[in-house]
Amino acid sequence: QAANDAGNLDDIREFTTPEMFAELKMNIAERGHTVQETDVVHVEADVIDVAEEAGRYVVSVHFTGQIREDRDGPVESFDEVWHLVKPIEGKGGWLLAGIQQFQ
Repeated sequence: QAANDAGNLDDIREFTTPEMFAELKMNIAERGHTVQETDVVHVEADVIDVAEEAGRYVVSVHFTGQIREDRDGPVESFDEVWHLVKPIEGKGGWLLAGIQQFQ
């Protein structure tokens, strides 16, 4: 979250698939010079699916909680599933491949 808030594309690229990176890069560009300071007030995470497909592991994690996206802003609830992938063989680490938002 800190890398996204800061618009640090190098860090974001390191932990995302090329497709997810392109989406996040576009979101940051749309935000412009607006400073974002996300405060995670509360978060819960549950692994809801683990699968093997096309030579990689795919894990889906359901996140719920509350965040504040502006220092003086209201606390907002979030409900989303993050999809992460990792090669079954080799040294590649977990990469964020997608986010499904439910609110």
